Amino acid sequence: MYNPCARPQPGLTLPDMLDMLDMLDMLDMLDMLDMLDMLDQRARQPDTWAAEIREDYQSALKWRAKW
Repeated sequence: MYNPCARPQPGLTLPDMLDMLDMLDMLDMLDMLDMLDMLDQRARQPDTWAAEIREDYQSALKWRAKW
């Protein structure tokens, strides 16, 4: 796995390092697209999202009541 803090290894050239950075940028972009897709799906189903929030809130209240 690529470690950005590691010293460059012998034989690792600047183009290799730039390729690694491009791959990391692409992975960040894919994560962002996944998150946007998830938010879009939730926006299309507001009732389901509201129900999930209510369940989370009520379970948090139950957990808090135990303590």
